[in-house]
Amino acid sequence: MTTGLVTPTEASVLAVLYTILIGFLPGGHVEAHLLAFRRDRGATALIMFITAIGSVMGFVHDLGAHRRQPRRVDGVVHRHKYVVLAIVAVALLVMGVFLEAIPVMLIAVPLFGPLLVSYGVDPIHFGVVLTYAILLGIVHPPIGLGIFAVCAITKLKMEPVVRATLVFYPVLLLCLLLLMFVPELSTWLPRVMLAR
Repeated sequence: MTTGLVTPTEASVLAVLYTILIGFLPGGHVEAHLLAFRRDRGATALIMFITAIGSVMGFVHDLGAHRRQPRRVDGVVHRHKYVVLAIVAVALLVMGVFLEAIPVMLIAVPLFGPLLVSYGVDPIHFGVVLTYAILLGIVHPPIGLGIFAVCAITKLKMEPVVRATLVFYPVLLLCLLLLMFVPELSTWLPRVMLAR
């Protein structure tokens, strides 16, 4: 990776192949390596399944748009883009509690992106809100990778780390609300830079 010959994904594949190769060398533990390979296979299959579900949902949404089926629930959202954006943000926060960041992004972008654009939400604005909502999932139990990283580095148990993290959550949610309802915070700099 430091030489630029491989991407992080390719480097991870090479690491797996290297580990399997070491397992078959004299003195290697073939059974342990094969067990690790089987566990990784299950995790990879789960991520690919979630990706496939997100792709299918995006395809169905695009198909409905192509056939000019109504995409708006008028009785619920009252034709207001910020209400739809708030509902999507809540959905992203809930998804972030149970899923890792990449599966959430793979599901949310094709599913919610065209919907919000049809309501007049700027794609850059949606991208920033999406990224920030996913970021909140990183520091939220039980899946939050940030919490696991802090626990691994500090050798602390999860409970005190979670309690210390939740103190910051009101401010983080306030920042999310500001990003949602003040789109200029997200779109001002790109608009200025693209205007040049």
